[in-house]
Amino acid sequence: MARKATQLYFTDGNECWHWLGQMKSGEAVITRNGKRQSAKKFFYQQHHQVELDASDRLKNTCGHKGCLNPEHHRVRTDADRELTATKQWLFMLKSSLEKKEQTPQQIASLTTNIRNRAFPLLQTNDVGLIRGIVKCFQLARIYASAAQTTWLNEQMRWLISKEHTIQKNVHSYFNRHN
Repeated sequence: MARKATQLYFTDGNECWHWLGQMKSGEAVITRNGKRQSAKKFFYQQHHQVELDASDRLKNTCGHKGCLNPEHHRVRTDADRELTATKQWLFMLKSSLEKKEQTPQQIASLTTNIRNRAFPLLQTNDVGLIRGIVKCFQLARIYASAAQTTWLNEQMRWLISKEHTIQKNVHSYFNRHN
């Protein structure tokens, strides 16, 4: 099987494995014993000598969605799921802010909810989370009182500074390793 499998992907300069084989719903699949299964999960299990449950999901760490290199994945945790759910919640919040006028009281409630739910996850250094919060705050300013606007502006400056620091660290890391 190993010889056949190596013919089904190619590598790039980032050591990512790009699938050339069978696809189902946009995901690489292999057929083993007459059953289709995720190629990503198969390679991960073989490489790490582990057995994953059907409910286990893998998180990509290299940034290339289609990558199959088992070194570029890890099993998703509850924290990963919470981060994803919070980013989806922020997207829905942003959509409602774009469609419906808000009162300053609603803005106060909204910002409290964001602080309570999203701010604890900022330790993950997820740029998508930061951008989601900033976008909600930008839209909230439209309906905010003067005091709320000042607070929102301060928070956005801090968040944008945090995003720039993360990006600077990422660029520095890649420059050292390339």
